[in-house]
Amino acid sequence: MKRLLAVVFLFLPFVSGAEGSLSRAPVVGIPQNGRVPILVRGIEEDRVRISFREEGSQKIQSTDWSPLKKSADYSTTLWLEGIKAKTPHQYRVEFGHSPPGEWISLKGFQEEERPGKFRFVFSSCFREKFKPHHVFEAIQKESPDFVALLGDSIYADSDGDLNKKKEREGSPLEAFRGKYQRNLDGHFQNLFRGIPVAAIWDDHDYGMNNGDRNYHFKVVSRSVFKETFPRYPFVEPQQGLYYQFRISDVDFFALDTRWYRSSIFEKDGGRKTMLGKRQLKWLLKALKESEEHGIPLKVIFSSVSWNDFGGDRPRDRPEAIDSWAGYKKERQKILDFIKENSIRGVLVLSGDQHWPSVDLIQGADQISPISRSKNGAVYSLKDHSGTVFEVSASPLNTSQSSRPPSVRPEEPLLESAVSLFRPPWWGDPPAQIPGHLKRTVSIYGLAEVDTTGLNKKVNVILKEMDRVTQRVAKLFEIEIRL
Repeated sequence: MKRLLAVVFLFLPFVSGAEGSLSRAPVVGIPQNGRVPILVRGIEEDRVRISFREEGSQKIQSTDWSPLKKSADYSTTLWLEGIKAKTPHQYRVEFGHSPPGEWISLKGFQEEERPGKFRFVFSSCFREKFKPHHVFEAIQKESPDFVALLGDSIYADSDGDLNKKKEREGSPLEAFRGKYQRNLDGHFQNLFRGIPVAAIWDDHDYGMNNGDRNYHFKVVSRSVFKETFPRYPFVEPQQGLYYQFRISDVDFFALDTRWYRSSIFEKDGGRKTMLGKRQLKWLLKALKESEEHGIPLKVIFSSVSWNDFGGDRPRDRPEAIDSWAGYKKERQKILDFIKENSIRGVLVLSGDQHWPSVDLIQGADQISPISRSKNGAVYSLKDHSGTVFEVSASPLNTSQSSRPPSVRPEEPLLESAVSLFRPPWWGDPPAQIPGHLKRTVSIYGLAEVDTTGLNKKVNVILKEMDRVTQRVAKLFEIEIRL
């Protein structure tokens, strides 16, 4: 059976008896091998299933019943199977002891492995103190086929640091669960009960600022992450949360930059690692296989930036950098591998910086833009291999900084790199804006992929939403012809 991809999900609100049995709306995940994962969370021990049908049909199929257990915080992932490609469907949630929910519409599916057109949004970092998260309404209006959350979906160590017993509510497990329950507000739920989400974590939802492999609550954190998001094809289910998936004929590689990483204070030598040996080996092998199979675009999701300007630095140890700039030897190993194996169409999408940027990380010495302006650039990779671009988009909701403290003008970006877009930060807002809304913005990236025909390309547009007016403005667009 060919694998299928959900390209657009639409939804209707829950208004029936099933709503009373849900603690949050269902969350739709990335389709895998013709199966669509949907995470359901109840409020008590019960059994649950999902029924689905082709739009307009009276023939209903159902998943098996799945138990909701207290040990998993009454959550489970159910799988929709056997859905025909390019056929609109509907689904609803059914509990064992309440009437079924309303039907939710699924526009259609697309076969994997085949050229296609799709669009997705990516960003990171939204904090509980900045609710309500209206940015998810703006994202929904973009009609993406999925959304990639690149980390910091909660701030475990802020607004009540759960690492400190005197500040957290209950046990660490209860505290992590409570953080997600409070932060994933109605705007989040309205989006992801209809639009698939691909999620990774960064330091704050991992549990601690600049967290590494030595973080003491990381097993608990991983457990709650898996209770919160639908099941992904993790390479090491009992270890770090890295995985791969394919949409149309595009490969996506979701990295875990926390579980295996060395401390930022360690000297950057042969033993310092961001990914760990197994994940690094997996990434390099998967990139090479992707190229050998003729995949035109390889997208890497990284929670921290690859460029040398992003990344947190402790005030007393400015040489200790949290981003890839603090793990240069491993970063260079990846870049060298891409170049030596002539791997084409590599695009890194990252978060964490808390300001937007576009960088030509590798290949600046061999590739020139077809066109360049203040607000955009066009490149062609048809005669170039080994080139790597990066677009960083964040935050979804958090404080605006007058200037990122990690920016040091005297530092080079990389030996072979060009900064295509790195704006001065936005100015102070008008005095009439309420204090709690001052200096807050929302940043996200919109990627539009087209691998049909001879003119394959990806456009990535950086956008900013004003939290006060909720207006969305275009900041910069890069077109990469594949």
